[in-house]
Amino acid sequence: MIDKKIRNFTTGFFIIIAVIISINFAMSYWKPGPYSLLALLNDNKELGGYPSKVPVNSSTSLYVYIENHENKIALYQIKIYIVNSSFIVNSTHYPNWKPYYVFYDLINNNQNDTIPFNVTFNKQGDYKIVILLYMFNGTNFVFTGLYNQLYINSTVA
Repeated sequence: MIDKKIRNFTTGFFIIIAVIISINFAMSYWKPGPYSLLALLNDNKELGGYPSKVPVNSSTSLYVYIENHENKIALYQIKIYIVNSSFIVNSTHYPNWKPYYVFYDLINNNQNDTIPFNVTFNKQGDYKIVILLYMFNGTNFVFTGLYNQLYINSTVA
């Protein structure tokens, strides 16, 4: 009877130790990434609560948020465009003309940065603010496939 209890206890103990060692081994070798994050923040530096209507000839303040998890220091190029709301933007179809703003940002691994910018609409209409993220690969800036867009209606006050 006691031998059976000792055998069960010993078996359970070794199973628990094997599971702990396996998890520890997997966690030490599994590293997510490399990847970058791009987000658009409102004037309070928060997600959501974006303006949907802006009077003509007035500006709105927004922020671009970038996180670097590329496992190395990264030089980013951020291009901001103002396009017609019907312009389709995705990871393969995006504007390639002169942007409204261009920012450059050098970010250490596992760090982030927030970049403020203002947009003014001179005419009434339905627009889209498009943000594209590029990363320097040693010779030139390459589109990361990360983009963000915000629909804005510019109205006469």
